Amino acid sequence: MPEMERRVPDLSDSRYREIIFGHYRIIYSLGYEIQILTVRHCCQILSDDDL
Repeated sequence: MPEMERRVPDLSDSRYREIIFGHYRIIYSLGYEIQILTVRHCCQILSDDDL
């Protein structure tokens, strides 16, 4: 269930979720379809402009 993953703490929009895989964050959005928005190294700071 994709909505059970953690919300992205850097972003205010609750539609965004993330999965931590190794040293990477996989950021995706929930909606009619699940869309992978970005894959980032954990050290990188994420902002709304990055999506």
